[in-house]
Amino acid sequence: DTFAHLFFVHNFWRETFGSINGAFWSLAIEVQFYLIFPFIAGYFLRRPLTMSVAMTAIAIGYRLGTYRLAGSADSFYFNQLPGMLDLYAGGMWSAMVLASLFHMKANLNGGKAFVLKVAALIFAGLGSYSFAVTLDWVWQHNNDFGYWQVHYRTALVPVLVILSLSVPLTFHFVNRLIANPLVSFLSATSYNLYLWHVFILQSLYHGKFPQPRTENVHEDPAWELEFLLIGVCLSILAAMMTTYWFEQPLLKWGKKKSGPPSTEETTRALAAIARPDIDKAG
Repeated sequence: DTFAHLFFVHNFWRETFGSINGAFWSLAIEVQFYLIFPFIAGYFLRRPLTMSVAMTAIAIGYRLGTYRLAGSADSFYFNQLPGMLDLYAGGMWSAMVLASLFHMKANLNGGKAFVLKVAALIFAGLGSYSFAVTLDWVWQHNNDFGYWQVHYRTALVPVLVILSLSVPLTFHFVNRLIANPLVSFLSATSYNLYLWHVFILQSLYHGKFPQPRTENVHEDPAWELEFLLIGVCLSILAAMMTTYWFEQPLLKWGKKKSGPPSTEETTRALAAIARPDIDKAG
């Protein structure tokens, strides 16, 4: 168990998939993707469209294939790295296109810049509506959520791409509305909150804290509320400590050692991403 988690391969076996902490399965997926990312990224920059189609085809084919072999939507199978490649392709595509759009935006002024902001606002609205419709469908068909993950997970990719591209490019007041202090705090601590919450809630439950007043705690709404409040507060506290006392100081130390990229290096990188031959190559 410990060995598998140390090397981030615990998701390979059903027995260790969520054994230490149920949230750690996704950590393994991400570390595994980091290992193959250098090989994917170079080809992606030269052939973004081809690589996106290939990654999406692998993800869909893998999920449908395992669904057929298993005879059902088994999260152990569809939550493996091959089944996530379409989401990663969407993220890579968003990063590349957003860098290109920012480079283009810097050279726009007046009417063209205003048109870009209006277009981005419209797409942000469409993306938000599509995301809400998707969540509503999932909520209404919760028993079929695994089936949705297998067959329709890819449909979420363009929605997330539209949101990630449109919101940063629209009017400043929209950016300020979204990037309010609460959302900024959650964006900084959300992943650590995700990693901690399962462990903390399970520890509280098995440690019987707060002390149950009935044999079946699910028959005691007051206990459930106390449990929820304590669990959420402790999870947020753990996420804050991990983020602000460990993660961010470590990142600052790394940046201090390597030094920030110069303006010229950043400009050249953006120009390389935005160059038109990429689109032709893709």
